[in-house]
Amino acid sequence: MPAMIDPDSLATQVEALYIQRIKAVVEPAHIGEYLAIEVESGDYFLGATLVEAASAHDAAVC
Repeated sequence: MPAMIDPDSLATQVEALYIQRIKAVVEPAHIGEYLAIEVESGDYFLGATLVEAASAHDAAVC
């Protein structure tokens, strides 16, 4: 069984990834789009909807 992830720790990791590696790439060209971030790899996926961003993630990972 996978280890439980502390939500606060996860939020801190995602925010740091966004600020350090992603923000300069996606802003301002993708304002209003949804962003899914893979915490372990730092990869990110954009979509016009949350479902599109999550589907892009799933397609890349599976």
